[in-house]
Amino acid sequence: PAQQCGSASAPKCPGSGRQAPAVTSGIPVTSLLRSSSRWHCLDPSPSSPVLIAGFLQHKEDKMQRTASQFQEMEQTVYNSLFTLIKDTSVLRDYAAAALLIINVSADL
Repeated sequence: PAQQCGSASAPKCPGSGRQAPAVTSGIPVTSLLRSSSRWHCLDPSPSSPVLIAGFLQHKEDKMQRTASQFQEMEQTVYNSLFTLIKDTSVLRDYAAAALLIINVSADL
């Protein structure tokens, strides 16, 4: 049978030393696993390998999403900087051409 989060026989929330919030009382931990990203009631003991596997999968998915978002942002920054550098070099060439025309016109 699934262990009830917040019940007298359920473990205390890790790190806090207190029972889980009353809102979760009577809800099987496996239901929390499927419906919540807060994970505050998981018992990380060896007696619940399925819960730990689900928790680790959630963390792995979150890490993959974060890495993907980082790579996307990194590519955006790279493209923006590359465009800025190209635009700057084109403007430099235009400015040099304009100065050349002004100098040639002044000499006449």
